[in-house]
Amino acid sequence: MTAHKTLHFILSLAAALIIVSSVANAQSKCTLRGNVIGRTSTSIILTKKTDDVRHGGQLIPIKDGHFQYTFDFNPVEAYQLTFQDELGNGAWRPIIFFAYKGNVDMVLHPMNDWEENVINGGELNKEYTEYLKNSDVKFKPRREQLEKRRKLLQDQNAYYSPALDSIRSGYLREKTKEKLIPLYKKRDSLIKTGNDLTAQGKLIRNGYDSLNASMLNYRYDFIKSHPDLAAYLLIQDDAVFRKDQPGVIERIQKNYPVFAAKFPYHPYTKFVGNAMRGYLKLVPGGSYIDFTAPDLQWKPHQISALVKGRITLLDFWGSWCGSCIANAKLMMPVYQEFKQKGFQVVGIAREYKNTKGLNIALKRDKFPWLNLLELDDKNAIWNKYAISNSGGTTILLDKTGHILAIDPSPQQVRQYLTQML
Repeated sequence: MTAHKTLHFILSLAAALIIVSSVANAQSKCTLRGNVIGRTSTSIILTKKTDDVRHGGQLIPIKDGHFQYTFDFNPVEAYQLTFQDELGNGAWRPIIFFAYKGNVDMVLHPMNDWEENVINGGELNKEYTEYLKNSDVKFKPRREQLEKRRKLLQDQNAYYSPALDSIRSGYLREKTKEKLIPLYKKRDSLIKTGNDLTAQGKLIRNGYDSLNASMLNYRYDFIKSHPDLAAYLLIQDDAVFRKDQPGVIERIQKNYPVFAAKFPYHPYTKFVGNAMRGYLKLVPGGSYIDFTAPDLQWKPHQISALVKGRITLLDFWGSWCGSCIANAKLMMPVYQEFKQKGFQVVGIAREYKNTKGLNIALKRDKFPWLNLLELDDKNAIWNKYAISNSGGTTILLDKTGHILAIDPSPQQVRQYLTQML
């Protein structure tokens, strides 16, 4: 299938699945039974793999090193368990498993011994855990060697370029996120141009690139030979976390139609279709993806009606995203300067459970533009815009709705507005 035909298939299927419901099946019950080794953790959180554990989930108590919990599921899909104390410390590694009609038995170890975890129950769990274990055996030695060489260079201050070191030292001087944002932009520019590392550091990065390419080949050899939900989960994961890695989008385009045809009503089909549609369409020169979302008085607004005939900055953010708020604050002077000339900002806040945090943020920061609400991902807006794993993004549109820039700085927005208004 050509790239053009694949893209057409992705766009058509993603659009069709917006209005198609999953085939109704009876709920099945899965019982988790776990033994926790070498931990003092008192609880673990259950969520779907496609959900963000930071925003809720089912809390399961751990008593005397054991836990047990039964839940209903339909359809079969992957879930994740996250230790609450790891989440509280800001660094966690979830345990991934597939819901299974029956018992799923686990032996869970500390994060540093994550590879020692054991999951039994159902063929999908067996297949998925074997893939992870085999991949780790194959690539871990090479990765550890690279990490050892990288750490040695870092200890010798010979890994990062002087330009990046200067920016990194600036992190310690600045006290607010608003002042850090320009430094992050400069850092990203250095990375994009390849000037963030020394010559020795670039050799290490080349090694990582080669390793990632080998792992990608291995993963998609597995996917092609296992057209089931365990492999589909790997595609879904790539569409969220690895879409910017060289070669990933092309692999998804090639393999997604096979899985979408086999599992037309599965949540992963809609999720991956949305993400790919967003990734491929949302580029400078492309067009935004229309959606409807309510304001804080629950009045619905359709984006296509709001942006028509005006230069618009779509600001996808959340009250919990510090860098998003800092970016918005930096954009406020530009908005005040050009709002009477035909420029507008439309905020879309991704919130969970309630709007308390959003109300506090709006009262505190006084953003003067229209803010819409995406509560509990009900409209799948972040999925449709291919930013499911991020706090948000900004997209600058011209008067016809075509994309001028993705994540532009205030200076770049001012330049566009000066030229066009």
